[in-house]
Amino acid sequence: MKYLLPLFVPLLLFSAQKKNVIHEKTDVPYHPWFTGTFLTPTPVNMEIGHPAIEPSVAVFYNYGTYNDDWGLDTGNSSVTINPYIDFQFATTKRTGIEIQVQTFTNIRNGKATTNYADTNVLFGYQVADDVKNSWIPDFRFLLEVVFPTGRYQKLDPTKRLDDATGEGAYFVAPNLAFQKLFYLPHNFFILHWAFAYFFPASQATVRGYSLYGGGPNTSGKIRPGQYLTAYLAGEYSLSQNLVLSFETEFFYQLPSSTFTGRAGTLPSGEPATVGTPASSQWVILPELEYSFNEQAGLVFGGWFTLLGRNNKAFASSFLAFLYVF
Repeated sequence: MKYLLPLFVPLLLFSAQKKNVIHEKTDVPYHPWFTGTFLTPTPVNMEIGHPAIEPSVAVFYNYGTYNDDWGLDTGNSSVTINPYIDFQFATTKRTGIEIQVQTFTNIRNGKATTNYADTNVLFGYQVADDVKNSWIPDFRFLLEVVFPTGRYQKLDPTKRLDDATGEGAYFVAPNLAFQKLFYLPHNFFILHWAFAYFFPASQATVRGYSLYGGGPNTSGKIRPGQYLTAYLAGEYSLSQNLVLSFETEFFYQLPSSTFTGRAGTLPSGEPATVGTPASSQWVILPELEYSFNEQAGLVFGGWFTLLGRNNKAFASSFLAFLYVF
């Protein structure tokens, strides 16, 4: 969406790793402690009795907006601070649950606005485990539900949608997450890839100024557009503790449905419009992982937009701490 930060990264799908990714009875120079990359959905179920928690914070410098022709319009810069907590645990050997909660603080011209974002709950099933010397990867199916806990309507028109942190509707998404471990002569490499498609399961009730536009007397309903997220990531171990990693993510959302209700008028007396166009975003994240032991580690990196349409252009850095109990 045009002015929302990648609230559709949905929203930052942290990938806490299994404690030991090396296959049993395999002779290796060391056992690497991969923390997992930052955005890509987790392709492995947690072990029973060993839940994981990953608090993080990202700071975004929003320096422009990609327009409808994929061009970049600079100016009207702002800063966003995004604290985030991801918690996941196993319910059986092959099933687990993940909960993601976060807030956004948007700062523009010295004024700050803080609101909760939408909440994500994921139900995972381990379809396959990585088999050495074969093409069978770790494969996990996730059913994701997005709860509309973020703010999206009755907004302050002077804040340029800085107080918008959600879409106002429930979403349901099938999520396919994969990874494959490669044994190199002296190190290890993990390739990750994942795909998710989000279907709006409800309409958003719109009153007043909202994420979808409108004016002070707007009242009606609209359905957000379906959207796709696709990920490609890799982790290369330099030593047992230190890992270099990267990620790239592509996001595409269809336009919202036709608005039904009273569109209302703008303060100028002109008719208000309600709806959002198709939007896209392509981001890249270079990362560094450092694990203190097989239970705890840090992930630090940058987060940059490469291309977009009707969406934010930003440069960001983030820090996450993973702990597996």
